[in-house]
Amino acid sequence: MKKVVLFSFLFLLIACAREPSRGEVAASIATTEESQVFSEVSEEKPNKIGKVKVYIENTLSMYGYLPEKRVVNTDFRNAVNELLIASKGSYGNGNVELSLINNATSVNVNIDNNLDNIDVKSLTKNYSQGRGSSDFDKLFKDLLQDWEDEELLVFIADFIYSPDAGTEVTSGLDRLRQNITDAFQKAKGAEQLAVNILHLGSDFYGKYYDIDENVHLGIDNRPYYIFIIGNENNVRRYSENIVPRVKKYDLRNKYFLTPSSIQIKQYSALPFTLNTGHFLAKRNPMANAHIKEVIVKSSLNKSPQVQLAVTADLGDIPVSEEYLMDINNYDLNDNRIILREVGVIQNKKVKLSDGTEEAIKSNDLRFAENATHCFLLSFPNTYKGTIELSLKKNTPQWVSDVSIKDGQNDKDIKTNTLKQSQTFGFNSIVKGINDAQRLKNPKNEYFRLTLDIDQEKTGSGIGAIIGWLIGLVIIGIIIFIVIRNKQRK
Repeated sequence: MKKVVLFSFLFLLIACAREPSRGEVAASIATTEESQVFSEVSEEKPNKIGKVKVYIENTLSMYGYLPEKRVVNTDFRNAVNELLIASKGSYGNGNVELSLINNATSVNVNIDNNLDNIDVKSLTKNYSQGRGSSDFDKLFKDLLQDWEDEELLVFIADFIYSPDAGTEVTSGLDRLRQNITDAFQKAKGAEQLAVNILHLGSDFYGKYYDIDENVHLGIDNRPYYIFIIGNENNVRRYSENIVPRVKKYDLRNKYFLTPSSIQIKQYSALPFTLNTGHFLAKRNPMANAHIKEVIVKSSLNKSPQVQLAVTADLGDIPVSEEYLMDINNYDLNDNRIILREVGVIQNKKVKLSDGTEEAIKSNDLRFAENATHCFLLSFPNTYKGTIELSLKKNTPQWVSDVSIKDGQNDKDIKTNTLKQSQTFGFNSIVKGINDAQRLKNPKNEYFRLTLDIDQEKTGSGIGAIIGWLIGLVIIGIIIFIVIRNKQRK
């Protein structure tokens, strides 16, 4: 019995004295995972879409998208019809309304039986050959003032800026942006108001009216946009249902403007994969095998810089893959830390920007479970403290690309093929909405990942040696006792 007790004591002593090897995951007393993760998201409310209100802008500039069906079936009409059919199928005929809108008035259109009547005839019938203009800051204000929390607004237009005669363009665009910011900021429930912007293209059979109201014919294809507006949860649900249905009709880009930040629970450092240097990962026993505390083993690191791989599940982030992969969209809390690259995780491998693939080491697979992306972070081997990586809410590049550049206009659109795919003043509208959301969410980020970096304790190697020596002494004592007992027998 004494032998069993002595051997048990010996095992515990050696286990406690041994220094963990590189990358070994050790349990540690730590704060709960929730306290390490930044989030501005409150509990998700059980919102319900009570009504879908669809608005199509009705001015002369829109007629080219909707020639009579016997002439041609444009992508615009197909996409709008698909959207209406899907909306009615999901929320019921009585809960979907279609209206034609401009500065003058809003007229309801019967969509119970014949969706194909959304064409130039129905437009001209309601507005006498399209008289009336569309000041989009005014229209957004009117729509938001009439909006209720359980409703969803779908606003479809070309969103071309058309200033009044005598208006100076630069100041007019600035005023457009400011007025849209004001409209969204003052809307009911603005804190939860989200906007999903869809950029689509369509064949075009009609007249284009430039900034001076001059007519241009023969432009074959034009962009248009669908703004889905409402409570964030409802916009997300509606988009998940509708966007796949209209995608086949030349959906080119998306931009989901959301007022909240998203809590990323599934993220972890990797002890073995794509790392430069040596680390000891500490894991909170309550953290579901996700490593958020890392010790830099300075005694083993010869390079002044180390590199650490961090994986995360970004499946709920409402931005494009291109946006997630652009390192310029990320912020770090210390200028000594560098985001080297963002890789994509597929089939247990990390695919890097140069096309190379690195298999996730077997010991790391459980930490990378369900992860979609991998961040490669570089920092000094002496770094100690917190690393905070956040994804900023920047306006995506495509918004600038589809907007006619500042200082230019659309007078030469007939001969300028690039401008035929662009929209005059569109970026001012989008930036106005973005400005409103920045005022409601000053941090202006989609998510934030937090890691704690520590340095190995000085003398830890000596302590391990002393532990082993003590263990050997105890083994010697035990052997001596066993031999003495045998001699007595």
